[in-house]
Amino acid sequence: METRESKRRKEREEQQIRTEKMAKISKGSTQSQLLLTTQRRGSMEDSIKIIDPNIRILDEIRKLQQEMKEARMETKEDIRTACAELREEIKDTRAEIRKDVKKELEIIGKKMDKLTTDLNKTQKEVEQIKERTNILEKSSKELNKQQEEQKRMEWNNELRYREKCIKLRGLTEKSKEDLYERLIPALARYVDITPEEMEMEIDKMFRINSPQNKDRNVSRDVAICFARTKVRDRFIQQSYENKLWIEDMEIKIFKDIPPQIMMSRQKYKPLTRLLKNINIDFRWDRIEGLSFFYQQRRYKIDTIDKANEIEMKLRKEYKENGGKRDYPTKEWRASKNNGTNKEKTVKELERFDPLERTETETDLLNWN
Repeated sequence: METRESKRRKEREEQQIRTEKMAKISKGSTQSQLLLTTQRRGSMEDSIKIIDPNIRILDEIRKLQQEMKEARMETKEDIRTACAELREEIKDTRAEIRKDVKKELEIIGKKMDKLTTDLNKTQKEVEQIKERTNILEKSSKELNKQQEEQKRMEWNNELRYREKCIKLRGLTEKSKEDLYERLIPALARYVDITPEEMEMEIDKMFRINSPQNKDRNVSRDVAICFARTKVRDRFIQQSYENKLWIEDMEIKIFKDIPPQIMMSRQKYKPLTRLLKNINIDFRWDRIEGLSFFYQQRRYKIDTIDKANEIEMKLRKEYKENGGKRDYPTKEWRASKNNGTNKEKTVKELERFDPLERTETETDLLNWN
């Protein structure tokens, strides 16, 4: 449509330019012709009438103007028709677009309704799963709590049984050995009683089977269980004062602690090493954790988080003090000549006993 209209516009402009040129030419020619005709009219009255060519040109110009006018009218009519057609096309297109959009919106609305339904269903299922999860977590916590209590009860019973026992390390093994014959005389002399009394105080005596001893090709430890805790305490007390020698061999004496408790104490190993490095005595709790005094305050550690926190605090203060071990500590070992009551000394040894802390180390040291 735009191409045809531009062509017509150019044609009209060209025709107008030609018409103006021809009008100028015809105007000059007409004036000269009229002047010639007037001069001749006086001399030749009966001359033949001559047709001026400019008149023809004027007639052609008028025809051209009429054609241009008709062309303009046709062009206007064509433009009106094209505009009307374009309006109809735009109207139809809008109607189609509205129809398509409405259809798409209906489809999207249906999908959204379906998604909303599915989402609500999913939310309900998630809530049900959460409720079930909470129930399972609660049941699991209760079960873990019961298992923990049962485990602590078993550990406590075993520890209570082993409170009457000690372990001896360093006694070489012999084929078909009789531990009673080898140990009772030396043990009796160690605590200053008769062999008969020593034999009566012993409930049982045996070698402890350990794969580590077999792998390292070292002698197995000897476990001795006494009938009374008091006898065991006498051996623990005596181990601080004198070394035990059997068959020219130095024998180390340790408390008999269950392996489960030993393993649980391993997680506190970084803290216990630090406490030993800065010369702070500590005591293992019966089942879980440890306790110690630091700067006139008692600390009880029963979780790994507390252990990490106090370890960082002690390391920081130790560095601020320039690595000096100037912390106040207490000596809990019994003296040979101080005449302290034996029962009181045993209680103090049980409260802060270095033997207990060495049980968590792989290389158990002999505390004299």
